[in-house]
Amino acid sequence: MEKSANETVIVVHGTWAAPDPAERKWYQPIDERPCGEPFIARLDAALQARGSSARCWAHCGPGNPAFHWSGENNWIDRTLAAAALADYVAKLRGDGWHCHIVAHSHGGNVLVEALPHLATTLDSEKPQGKLVTLGTPFLDTMSPILQRAKTRFRLLQLVSWIGFASLIAFASYDVRSSWNDLRWNELNFDEILFGLAAVFLLAMIFGRMRRRGLDNASQTKPKVLAVGSPYDEAWQVLHHIGGMNNPIAIDTNFFVYLFSSVRSTISQGRTVARIHGARSFRDLGIFAKLALISIYLLSLGAAFIAFLLQSWVSGLSTPFALLLFLLVLASTSFFGETFFSAFWSPFRWCLRRGGSLASIFPSMATYGVRAAGWPVLLKMIMGLESYRFKIPAVEQQPDYVSYENMPSGAELRALDKRNAWIARHLGDISQTFSKLAVTAADMTSLLKSVERDETLVHAAYYTDEECIARIADWIAREA
Repeated sequence: MEKSANETVIVVHGTWAAPDPAERKWYQPIDERPCGEPFIARLDAALQARGSSARCWAHCGPGNPAFHWSGENNWIDRTLAAAALADYVAKLRGDGWHCHIVAHSHGGNVLVEALPHLATTLDSEKPQGKLVTLGTPFLDTMSPILQRAKTRFRLLQLVSWIGFASLIAFASYDVRSSWNDLRWNELNFDEILFGLAAVFLLAMIFGRMRRRGLDNASQTKPKVLAVGSPYDEAWQVLHHIGGMNNPIAIDTNFFVYLFSSVRSTISQGRTVARIHGARSFRDLGIFAKLALISIYLLSLGAAFIAFLLQSWVSGLSTPFALLLFLLVLASTSFFGETFFSAFWSPFRWCLRRGGSLASIFPSMATYGVRAAGWPVLLKMIMGLESYRFKIPAVEQQPDYVSYENMPSGAELRALDKRNAWIARHLGDISQTFSKLAVTAADMTSLLKSVERDETLVHAAYYTDEECIARIADWIAREA
């Protein structure tokens, strides 16, 4: 492979790692770092040791600032960053630079989304730059969007061809209908031939565009080395949360849930009433039960007679109700307050069931919120707010990258550092896990800590010497 004199390495940072004037980042050019042995210097040294002319940010100067993006945990920001990265690389290639890209965390998603744009700027006669992702939890957010756009385009094409065919059919019908009224020399064959030529020309153009699209789609995409680890904290959090079934959803059918909710409301009302002293027929003694049954039968009999002979006894309803109430009071004084409470038990039974119907609407709202609440929370955590498609799976080894596990020595050293960090912060961890409710803000805070803490596995890709050596091997190799 022909070597390029102007080789540069672009480092794409991850989420919440945008440049900050108050804090120097690990990926920034050396002249922007005050001291120490940053990733840039160590990778440059490793590349030099392997005979590669590539250097991190070699193209940077007064007119060429280092690439960076907003770093927000939002898929739209990542998509905008992908377009900006493609334009950035295209400009450098136009200036004669041979570009390699190293992307960390969600910066890898920025790189992957930029691949279709980068492929269009590649010259097959020139060597292609090496691409590396480090600890990227891959989220394919663009495929559903592109698929919908392709479907719409095909539908528009179909409608256009149907309309064009309809016009040709109507024109042919007009010619055939007037065939008997015209002589051969009176037909305008020039217009007919012109129309046929136009159809043939459109078919040729369409076929050419289709072949070109297929050719572009079949172009060899740049090969991407994806370095990851099953112990990567960011990957673990996003993968397990993304693959988790809705923990707050109601498993039962909607109507079964409403029925059980109404029953639960009735049961709760009965329990609360009993706690407050309400008594039922079962709490009475045998003689009190007989007395209560007699009062009920007397009331029902009187009500039935009043219904049949309403015009005769309408004037006696009030005195009868007063007499019945006095009878209940007399029985209460004899059997105790339990009798009075038990007398009202049927009325409470009816009121509880009538009042339970009001719980249907809150139950419907609860069912909907619990079904839709978790996907909303999940989108907030994964930076997919306003994303209208199904939440994509979080992958570590998608089929469009060449996956390689983090070097074992680097992984063990990173795990030792993490264990030491846990030992130092055990109290904080215990307090964190003591929270029963986990909100989107809690998960976002956790992911921010993972992104910024250089003692965790997620940072070992750019802090461990063995990982840096693997990146240098990939960039410097002849391929």
